Amino acid sequence: MDILIILVGILIFYLLYCCCMRKIHKNLRNLLRKTLITLNESDINYWLTYGSLLGLYRENDVIKGDNDGDVCIPISEYNKVLSLNWRKDNLKIYKMGFTQQYIETSDPDEVMLLRVFKIDKIFYLDKHVDIYLADLKNNQFSIRTKGDYCYKLNRDDVYPLV
Repeated sequence: MDILIILVGILIFYLLYCCCMRKIHKNLRNLLRKTLITLNESDINYWLTYGSLLGLYRENDVIKGDNDGDVCIPISEYNKVLSLNWRKDNLKIYKMGFTQQYIETSDPDEVMLLRVFKIDKIFYLDKHVDIYLADLKNNQFSIRTKGDYCYKLNRDDVYPLV
């Protein structure tokens, strides 16, 4: 009898977990889609990176279980991205410093990335889109990360369609 109760409990937990994961996956997909639409409408140059790029390539979707979307923009687009009307889609954008803390600064050199959240949910079930900043030097993009710039991409590999 005890084993039956345990098995029923595991089954109920599994069904609830699957239901929540589908909703979280859908929320992240919608948040990433809204972010990309906002960037597209404003002619912002961007590219998918990290898990979002892998998910697009491997699954043609957001990777199940991923907790964020990953987009990269040239640093020259930074002020333009900040000035966009994110609120029209109930989105809010935050500046993140190199210590992974929210910061209030007007100096883009102090910002590692921009983070987009949905306003009307409690951090959209903790889903967000990170917009990484990349410097263009010597025809290579260097993506900002903690510490030194460590990811380098040739411009022609990033913008093959432009």
